[in-house]
Amino acid sequence: MQYMNTLESFNKIKEEYEKALSGFGGAMILVDRENNIIFLSQEAKSLLLDDDKSLLIGKKLTSVIKATSFNEGNGAQIDENMRPSSEATMIAETVTQIYYILPINSPEKILVSSTATPILLSGEVAGAIIIFKKIQ
Repeated sequence: MQYMNTLESFNKIKEEYEKALSGFGGAMILVDRENNIIFLSQEAKSLLLDDDKSLLIGKKLTSVIKATSFNEGNGAQIDENMRPSSEATMIAETVTQIYYILPINSPEKILVSSTATPILLSGEVAGAIIIFKKIQ
């Protein structure tokens, strides 16, 4: 029963954000507390250059998108615990970062602004909504 309530809550949140993003042009990914992908918007699918987003559902976000530092300029990979989605679920607050992503199916890195907002259900962090916006 708890799983169904959580799934229904995620679906309601997803629908609200999809409506809000329709004119925004940002990509949205929902992850659970362990950073497993549970939803990708059409824009996220395009950003990740993947023809079948259903293949990405259930995968760890870090296995689908490599993130490298923008500030250091040396291309150092960002540790999984320092990504906005991980930080948002750990501290239960919204986190924004600018960094490069390297989608699994692309040789080119993309500069993005990423904002992760925790999803709270019954006062507990259940996951995060991540909004990516291309900068370049």
